[in-house]
Amino acid sequence: MKPTGVARLAGYSRQHFLRLRLGEGDATRGGILAVTSACRKLSRQRVTPEVLFERAALFLKGPGQRLSHAHSGDRRRLDDILSGSLPSPLSDVIMASGVESETAVRHLLRAAKERLDTAPGRAADIYEAAGRMAAALRRTPQELAASLRAHALKGCSNALRMTGQYDQSLTCLEVAARLFASARYCMDEAGHVEYARAATLFKMELWDDALTATRAARKRFVQSKDSRRVAHAELLEGNILFERGDWDAARNRWMRLRGPLGALKDKDALARVALNLGACEIRRNEPVSARAWLNEASGAFRKLRNTAELARTRWNMATWLATFRNPARAVRALRHAQRTFESLGMWVDAACVGLDMTELMIELGIPDDVLARHAAEVASTFARSGLAVSLAHALEQLRNITHSADRRRIVRMVRAALRDAETSCSEVATETLQ
Repeated sequence: MKPTGVARLAGYSRQHFLRLRLGEGDATRGGILAVTSACRKLSRQRVTPEVLFERAALFLKGPGQRLSHAHSGDRRRLDDILSGSLPSPLSDVIMASGVESETAVRHLLRAAKERLDTAPGRAADIYEAAGRMAAALRRTPQELAASLRAHALKGCSNALRMTGQYDQSLTCLEVAARLFASARYCMDEAGHVEYARAATLFKMELWDDALTATRAARKRFVQSKDSRRVAHAELLEGNILFERGDWDAARNRWMRLRGPLGALKDKDALARVALNLGACEIRRNEPVSARAWLNEASGAFRKLRNTAELARTRWNMATWLATFRNPARAVRALRHAQRTFESLGMWVDAACVGLDMTELMIELGIPDDVLARHAAEVASTFARSGLAVSLAHALEQLRNITHSADRRRIVRMVRAALRDAETSCSEVATETLQ
């Protein structure tokens, strides 16, 4: 039985019915009865409202007109927990709250997504709680529970990637892929997993593997006729071309995407394209167009309240200042971006910005005591990101940078150690699929 057939028979548009299926629409009493009747006719089986809508039987016995009323108490309890400051692991508190339903899992998934660009560490905790709750669902069909848990793991992977925890991110994706495969109706979600893998491999500077995963994701999106995500895969492929040094090819790829993304009204992806074009034009030594693209990206991310990518835009603006105008102003701009990344718990990005600052401070002849304090802070930030062991020798050299006759060599040593640790200091933006 095809969803479009159910939608048509129930009197719904395809888009509205999709929202109901995803738990994003608020089903009414009449809507529940119409969809149940349509499923009953098409399947020729005795389908009840409770099979299709969680807590529908309880809801239909009461006076309410919208199904959300049957879940409002659980949502309030979860929101109270999420708004608090808790000493215990968040997932433990949520699991001890007694709230357990498919609707509650979806509520947590939405709450995590809302925090992804402003508090990725917190988002990872909420995704973990959603995954644990999905795994504990007792009355939910096995395939649906597997799908919900896979969505939580995919979201957690995105959050972990943003905070520089790449190995953990890939582990989440491996489990998510198996769960999506076990939920047969979610095979298209494999494209999302491939995309998330590609984005993580990109951050690890494994360009060939990232390109293979990106193209695999694009192929799946083409097969499922998902034009929006086809465009996102092509955006990431442009990022890979950029990091490989093929700036003209990257620029052409991103420019071609502006039309399709504009038609799709995908404001977030358009802002990322503008940011990336700005970074590309800096490399191509085009200061006027670079500044215009970065201004466009800054305005767009501010409207979207995307704190993480606004900080990345400021990072690129600082690079523009250092390259074409005023290195001293660039240091101040970099410090602003660094503090924002630190506040988001994005320690790798914060440390990478700090490394750029170190390079500029050397160039400007900043006094040794100021440079030494800054270099020690950058080393501590890299260590806080979990890279202390991988970069041990390089970070020790960084902490003692003022004792070196060739201070630029120390910065190059840290960058080389980052590459060896499969970690990227990338100034371009990638898209996180949800």
